[in-house]
Amino acid sequence: MKALFTLLAAFLLSLGTAHAALIEVASALGPASTVQDTSSGLEWLKLPYTRNLSVNQVRAAMAPGGMFEGFRYSTQDEFSCGLLKPQTGFGCGDFSASTDEARVRAFLNLFGTGFTEWSLYSVFSPEQSRQFGWIDDYAATFGARFYYYPGAQFPVEYDSQLFGVRLDSPQTHWLVREARDGDDAHGVPEPPMPALLGAGLLGWLGLLLRRRVFVR
Repeated sequence: MKALFTLLAAFLLSLGTAHAALIEVASALGPASTVQDTSSGLEWLKLPYTRNLSVNQVRAAMAPGGMFEGFRYSTQDEFSCGLLKPQTGFGCGDFSASTDEARVRAFLNLFGTGFTEWSLYSVFSPEQSRQFGWIDDYAATFGARFYYYPGAQFPVEYDSQLFGVRLDSPQTHWLVREARDGDDAHGVPEPPMPALLGAGLLGWLGLLLRRRVFVR
């Protein structure tokens, strides 16, 4: 009985952790303004909040007391491999194509963007940018763009590449931060339903086993 109980507990707990998801949560910027990835623990800012802002404006807003305080530019690995690949089915790399149009559209809709819009991440400092050949008024950055080709064998494509942008030109930016527990402004994601059901069942089994022990 003890071995059966242990196996059942492990199975139920796995149900609660297997369904990693993207959950809309509130921030100081407004309700449902960020998306928390339950698998990585990262919290992503939706793209409309950075649309048409320059790199200079975003960096200034990241300073203490700024609108984006606590956020930073995501790394290439965090975006391409940690967020995009698990949620869309695209490969983890600079370019990928897929037939799962609905899944990609759902991802883009969640973050408030669409096909053909460039979005920046992994923006390097002016000092680092010079290593890539960009002059003082430019920043070297990775950019992401999605394409849609109706009727094609692979109707959706993802392209990422390193290029230079002017520090004062309007862009859209992928900003991220560590999810902060206990912050009332963000809301708390609800546990997955299988985990709730499993917890109840485990409690019931525990009571049943205790009763059997006392009867003996």
